[in-house]
Amino acid sequence: MKKLILLQESFEHLVGSQAIRTSRLVCFLLVLFLANSANAQLNYSFNTGSASYIPLTSSTILYSANTDDAVSTNIALPFTFTFNGVAYSSVRLNSNGVLFFGVNGFSTSTNPFAIVTGTYNQVAGFGADLNTYATGSVIYSTIGLSPARTFVAEWRNVSIHNQQFAGTFSFQIRLSETSNRITVIYGPSSYSGIAFTAQVGIRGNTNFYALSGTTASSWSVPTATKITSGIGTALNLLVSTPILPISGRTFLFDPTPAAPTVSASGPLQYCPGITGFSVTLTAATGYDNYVWSNGATTRAITVTNPGNYSVNGILRGVTSDTSQVFTVAPFSRSEVSSFTAFQSSTVLLTDGAGSNTSTADDHIDYLRLEYIGNNQVRATARWLAANTGTYSGTNGVHFKLFLIDPNGSVSTLVNSPLAPGQITYGSYQLTSFLITLPESTLAGTHTVRASLIDRASTTDLMTGSFGCAGCGVTIDNTRHFDNADAQFQYNRSATAAISIIAGNNPSCQGETVTLSGPTGMSAYLWSNGATTRTTTISNAGRYYLSTTTGNGCFVTSDSLDIEYISPPAPPTIEVIGNTNLCVGDSVILSFVGPGFGFSWNTGDIGRDLIVKNSGTYYGFTFNENGCPSPNSDSI
Repeated sequence: MKKLILLQESFEHLVGSQAIRTSRLVCFLLVLFLANSANAQLNYSFNTGSASYIPLTSSTILYSANTDDAVSTNIALPFTFTFNGVAYSSVRLNSNGVLFFGVNGFSTSTNPFAIVTGTYNQVAGFGADLNTYATGSVIYSTIGLSPARTFVAEWRNVSIHNQQFAGTFSFQIRLSETSNRITVIYGPSSYSGIAFTAQVGIRGNTNFYALSGTTASSWSVPTATKITSGIGTALNLLVSTPILPISGRTFLFDPTPAAPTVSASGPLQYCPGITGFSVTLTAATGYDNYVWSNGATTRAITVTNPGNYSVNGILRGVTSDTSQVFTVAPFSRSEVSSFTAFQSSTVLLTDGAGSNTSTADDHIDYLRLEYIGNNQVRATARWLAANTGTYSGTNGVHFKLFLIDPNGSVSTLVNSPLAPGQITYGSYQLTSFLITLPESTLAGTHTVRASLIDRASTTDLMTGSFGCAGCGVTIDNTRHFDNADAQFQYNRSATAAISIIAGNNPSCQGETVTLSGPTGMSAYLWSNGATTRTTTISNAGRYYLSTTTGNGCFVTSDSLDIEYISPPAPPTIEVIGNTNLCVGDSVILSFVGPGFGFSWNTGDIGRDLIVKNSGTYYGFTFNENGCPSPNSDSI
């Protein structure tokens, strides 16, 4: 009981402290986020184009004749519009060619990109000192149907202040539903007055996407500049008698689409040398086209080669941010992690003379395999050549060693034709060969086959068969032959490719700890012999997990040390008073010795217990880790 109370108090203290730390962390992250948001580069693409300029026919008049340096109240948008990553439901318009998002940061400024603070989240269609004078107006309306509506703000026949009779300008700022595209389009313009500059572009806080230029072509192909801090005073488009926006000139600002999410059909790591490995990477829907880092343009790709793979979506001609990078690679290393070999039994085959004894027939006595580390297997065969006939050239005794992989593919390790003088007939001989297994070696059971043949031609050896395709000779009654097989199991291992999770560690003695491995493996083997994904242990020690993945890899975790905390010694009870009580009397029982908490079998907590009733009393104490001691002696 005391243990629970002590833990609760500690927990409440921890939670209180943690809450303070968490609150401070949240505040810090919020400030950091706002600071970064304020200075983050506008994530938009810019394009120019041309379209028919269509004046609004049904609209709300915001400013009529002779309006100068005015700014509106909030104008409700008919749909939510996202600008610079923030959703807005209203805008404001000023008479100087600027649209503002939100309820703050609006201004009557004629130079919107020059103000460092106070104005932000704006679109400048023709930022200049404008005046509606006698024939001008600022109006707005919504056209189209959901979900493809467009909010249109139009400055119609406005003039430069103090240049009333020099000419007029008409232009619109359009906000498109769903796509969140910003369009600035210009109508008929005429001007014969003093040259001036207009600011055109979009602004976050102190970040801009501004257009500039000083030549006649600037209004067709302006220079688009992104800046992340400072002011945009120098980023202007010149307006003079020959340098004007032509009717239908269109500037498009499209938000960069979010990066596509990508799902993988299976593991991204595979066993080295595995054949037929593939994983399919599929990008989310919602884009018109896709471009993968490997050049593919389909929504899904099937990957069979190692590498880094990512994708960009293309939506309405705008390329998205790049997706998460998926790294497809083999596990870091391979080894013979499970080696099982057996000695073959002696196999005697009848030769043409009909004899069948170990001294009369060529035969292999045994074939042994030994794993010596570093992906190397030593094969050793003991064999005997009994026939003492006359041989010449390749028609002598042949000893051959083959390796047959799990798919049945055969490779020749040894092919030794032995002429007279190279062997001692009737005596056993040893042939040893070191097999090195490369990274490309398949996982599974491999067979090593030793073959002994006499009077066989080289052609027969290479093309014949005695149960192993391509590695034997045609059986007939004129030859002596024998073979023997031994096998080993080869698995791949990638150390520390997986992790294991432990419950309460360290723990008090007597408690159990649950270790958990990753899901999705085809087999599990813990160092304590358990074969399930989780294992419960009650002893301190070093534990690790070996697993087999779905694609046949043998993967081993790092080791995890499990600790158990020794309990404190049981306390001693001191009796203060007489244990023989009369009615109404009491006696004090007190724990003697160190402890971080004490608990009695009555449910009381504390070092001292006042006893007024007869009975048996005992208790225990806790150490600083909350682990209980054994019970004290009873009183």
